Amino acid sequence: PSCFSPLKSVPLSLNAYIHVYFEESDVDAAQDAFARALVIAQGEDDADLELRTLGNAASVDTFECQFEAALEKGLRGLELARLLDNPRAELGVHYRAAGGRMLTGDLQGAKQHLEAMRDLAERLRDRFWLSSAYFLSAQASIYEGDWEAARRFSDQSLTNLSMDSRCLATRMQLELELGESGQAEVYLERLLESMRLTSPGPTIEYMLAALGISFGGRINGDNRRFEAAEAAAEPVLTAPRSSRFVMLGARAGLGFLAVQRGDSAASSDHYASLTACRGIAMTGISFVFDRLLGLLARAMDNLDLAVAHFEEALVFCRHGSYRPELAWSCYDYAEALLQRNGPGDNQRAESLAEESLSISSELAMRPLMERVVALQDKKQSAPAPASALAGGLTQREVDVIRLIAAGRTDQEIADRLVIAVRTVTTHVGNILNKTGAANRAEAASFAVRHGLVVPNSDGKG
Repeated sequence: PSCFSPLKSVPLSLNAYIHVYFEESDVDAAQDAFARALVIAQGEDDADLELRTLGNAASVDTFECQFEAALEKGLRGLELARLLDNPRAELGVHYRAAGGRMLTGDLQGAKQHLEAMRDLAERLRDRFWLSSAYFLSAQASIYEGDWEAARRFSDQSLTNLSMDSRCLATRMQLELELGESGQAEVYLERLLESMRLTSPGPTIEYMLAALGISFGGRINGDNRRFEAAEAAAEPVLTAPRSSRFVMLGARAGLGFLAVQRGDSAASSDHYASLTACRGIAMTGISFVFDRLLGLLARAMDNLDLAVAHFEEALVFCRHGSYRPELAWSCYDYAEALLQRNGPGDNQRAESLAEESLSISSELAMRPLMERVVALQDKKQSAPAPASALAGGLTQREVDVIRLIAAGRTDQEIADRLVIAVRTVTTHVGNILNKTGAANRAEAASFAVRHGLVVPNSDGKG
């Protein structure tokens, strides 16, 4: 590049290294080139070239999972953008800054960048940037548990690029979390079609297909396409060169498969490859790597290590208000504690399960709600009376219906059982469905008829 003249053309030629990077994944060459380009642009006092260089350098940082570095460059670029009228370059640095913040736990900061992105993209009417802005906005909404906003942003992203794999994977996850398996299947098919339209290799399309299938199986228990997930991951992981982000995404997909198969050896292999991802989240499919590391450690039968990772997942999710991921982390953590069965583990597991059920009930995450209820039922040490089993009630539901028969309100039941009011509401709904009762009075009558309580009991015995 030093042969270019005049000097101002040098940063442009150095920026061409971004294309070399994406073709050959030569990270060192790309980062060295961008560092030189920035020095030249700053020396020439050319803010526009500096802005474009920062945007390209941040792209390389992102694909190497160096999210803090990408965020730093994005924020520097935004300072320049305020002095210039280059909306496309400004969009690029907003995109990297938003992604950097979201994946390192600053959801609210990311949303500020996304709002600016949507405004700029609407002004330009550029389909790629419109799709990108709305895709990342949908991702943020999924992490937050705002399904209505996620669906709205997803619709807008797919309107602009209907076969964009990022948008399709995001929408598939949205439908899965809400238990809409039929709709999730539609978007998965389109995601696989997007992959097939792309030449095999270390691409976003192949990575998201591998990750989307396996992550979806973790939610709904569907293992029919696991071989397809492995086939999608292969061209990513066997390529001579691949960006770290794409490689780790494919590896995470195989990690979820190993967990669901109970494959200890494969889990150990994937764990070793993913340990550097502690403290970050994923995009395309929304999850926190600390939770996946906990699942892999549990599959390796290293329960103490699993507990440590789940604790880190809780800290990350609570700090950033990543509520659906928090609910899943609580559930997975509770399972690990029950398996370890050490001093205090059962009590901690019960608390985590109640938190998971409270969040998943509030957010209408039906697949997770069903899993938590099944876990709580399994945990009950005392078997339910035969009459309760005949009605299909779990032990916890028996506890609740006894208090309903005693005339207790949801708040009073929550206080008595030391659980959340929303959890009580969920149990009451399940009781009405299982007993065929139209209201609480009929549920109370069911309890009396089946010997769960005696007439005029106050629920204290």
